[in-house]
Amino acid sequence: MPSGAPHAAPVWGVVTGDTLYLYSERRTVKARNLAADPRVVVHLESGEDVVIVRGTAEDLGTPAQVPDVVAALAAKYTGEGDRPYLPDADPDFDVVYAVRPQSAMMWCLAGYEGSQRRWTSGALIAPKRDTRPAADECVGRARVRWTSAPAAVDAGSGGQEPQR
Repeated sequence: MPSGAPHAAPVWGVVTGDTLYLYSERRTVKARNLAADPRVVVHLESGEDVVIVRGTAEDLGTPAQVPDVVAALAAKYTGEGDRPYLPDADPDFDVVYAVRPQSAMMWCLAGYEGSQRRWTSGALIAPKRDTRPAADECVGRARVRWTSAPAAVDAGSGGQEPQR
């Protein structure tokens, strides 16, 4: 959005280590917004296992410049119809971003009170810890979804709400 307003878009990506990698086409609104303001908010599509990460997207160049990332994407997206949408199969995908989290929060709807977790600059900030096995299972499930599920990105404004 030329105004700098938030722009939400579904994306494919892969987590390797502590970094989320996304890809796009430079001609898209998403990429133009990231070029102007690299702050992002990324979240899973689930309303039950919630992971929301704030960070900064770094332009790594073309997919050919990051073959390890392209290989990780191919290893993750192995469905019958996935191949044409991967960055090494479609030359229109001409930019890969690395999103390094600055803060994050997660919770599971089923165990909301005990599953809430927040991270800031590498430090876990958790409310009173629920030691029931269901809370641990919920947190583990959300972590797995973060590394394996599609996500959405709010690009170009750091996900800040517009001033009213």
